[in-house]
Amino acid sequence: MDVREFFVEKGFDLARLPQSVIIDSGGRESREKAAKLLASAVQCRGSDKPCGECTACRKVGSDSHPDVSTVSVAKGKKLVSVAQVREVRTAAYVRPHEGEARVFIFPDADCMTDEAQNALLKVMEEPPAGLLFVFCLPHAGALLPTVRSRSVTVSLPFEGEEISGAAAEKRRAAVSAFAKAAVSGSEADLIASTVPLDKDRKLMLEVFSLFRVVLRDAVAVRGSAALVSGCGEEAAMLSAAVSKAKLIRMDAATATACAALERNGKESVVSSRLCGEIKNILSE
Repeated sequence: MDVREFFVEKGFDLARLPQSVIIDSGGRESREKAAKLLASAVQCRGSDKPCGECTACRKVGSDSHPDVSTVSVAKGKKLVSVAQVREVRTAAYVRPHEGEARVFIFPDADCMTDEAQNALLKVMEEPPAGLLFVFCLPHAGALLPTVRSRSVTVSLPFEGEEISGAAAEKRRAAVSAFAKAAVSGSEADLIASTVPLDKDRKLMLEVFSLFRVVLRDAVAVRGSAALVSGCGEEAAMLSAAVSKAKLIRMDAATATACAALERNGKESVVSSRLCGEIKNILSE
């Protein structure tokens, strides 16, 4: 997919970017290309931003621009930590070294804990001049409403095809089955609900990504917050049956599964491991 052409078609002004952008849907590679496109647009010294030819654009493309930082899950960890985000918060107020702005790209934004996201809110509410956050993840609903409300969301098309009504219903049915299996607490039920997904990596990733949104909705139900998953019945069931602490741990486990799928992990292994982790969380 030509990400620049996509942004242009959507009427996105690459010469005047907001302070925070969420890039969701599509595939991991497309999201990362889109994030680099935005970073290049901010740093570009050419007239038609991003030109792709100037020194700044080339540095962004080679991951060597001093004012563009990538905030990923640390080696050996499963989540983006509060400590990492606090470092970002401090760096956000440092003047750019050679570019027009400081850019922070979160390629695994769905792996940010609620605490980590909350740690960003202060700088998002009162951002310094010359700052851009880019959050990349399969589904924007995995981010807190407070982060989403301060960002512009750009949903990339799913690679290779558009999701038809039938495909969307298939995905929702699979999420519903997995959520109900989670409520039962039975590892056998969980595994049985994922068997139809074992030969379809794309569908499994979509289902697990949406399940994360359902989990967040389940937490939101406790505070009467608005739901975003479109699976209100399943969210209510989870909220009634599972504690908030366990819902958050299930979300973290599912985030790890999504990351493994995006790194081409074997579907049956990823799903089996996730089912086991959820069963262990629920049985404690």
